[in-house]
Amino acid sequence: MKQAIHTKRMNAFDNFILAGGIITSCASNAAWGSKIIPQLGLLVHFQVQYACTLLLCFILLLYRRALARSIIVGLFLLFPLVRIAPLYFSSAQASVAPSLNILSSNVQYTNKNYGILIDAVNRINPDIVIVQEATNDWNDALFEIHHAYPFRILYPQPGPRGMLLLSKKLLIDSEVVIDPFTKHSTISTSIQLNDSLVHIIAAHPFRPGLLHGDRILKNELKAISQLVGVHSEKTIVIGDLNTTMWSTTYTDFVNTCNLSNLRQGRGVLPSWSRFIPWISAIPIDHCLVGKGLYGKSFRLVQIEGSDHRAMHAVVQVAIEKD
Repeated sequence: MKQAIHTKRMNAFDNFILAGGIITSCASNAAWGSKIIPQLGLLVHFQVQYACTLLLCFILLLYRRALARSIIVGLFLLFPLVRIAPLYFSSAQASVAPSLNILSSNVQYTNKNYGILIDAVNRINPDIVIVQEATNDWNDALFEIHHAYPFRILYPQPGPRGMLLLSKKLLIDSEVVIDPFTKHSTISTSIQLNDSLVHIIAAHPFRPGLLHGDRILKNELKAISQLVGVHSEKTIVIGDLNTTMWSTTYTDFVNTCNLSNLRQGRGVLPSWSRFIPWISAIPIDHCLVGKGLYGKSFRLVQIEGSDHRAMHAVVQVAIEKD
């Protein structure tokens, strides 16, 4: 009798683990329903966390010799792994073309640690500095580096809507585009890089939320895709795009604009976390380039006081193959 009760409890525990795996897998694959229910798009950004949870469930079930259940969870685990693994593989491309060195940071508008970003600029010495969520205070603080960046587009605003772009190189055909609904700013400009005119779009679209899902974000990205235009070969889109590589909103945008992510071949590189970094961190800050450009390097830089890590990207003109 006791043995039967013990066996029933063990089966119940195994079923509990399996149920956890099923729920995790549903969240992992929520993108399939996000076009019908936009709020489901909020669940797709945590693929690394889902993979870790499913792996733990798989190991527990395997340890408990619940073979059938472990196989089911193992199959669920394949879904996030298939999404994550390709980010660690790419075809390397050597280039001796001139490079464009960019530092882009969402500094968080409440952050007062101005010196941290200034120190990063002085240390990295980028050609272009992009500051998102730039307030008047941030604009005033960065006056200290204006001597090194004579070409500037300054649009500071209260809250998260401001943007600054500082450049060592001449800026061509510059404009600040304001979304009529969210009032978030997007900077569009071009830089001559030897024989190539490189189009740069610094963007920070509105974050998704429970009320609208990612519908507002999708509309802003659609407007940004119009800025990119038909010819995106020499285009860079960089900034806090408030979406990850696993959402349909992101994939629709990069496919429409024919862009690739500089994370490719370098891994997930989570850039934002509001809570515990190793639990809630997700990659929402991106540097995307057209086929005529090549990412020589891409890394994240810690900016104290901000919930985002800055992006340091070095971009070159791709070598054309005969």
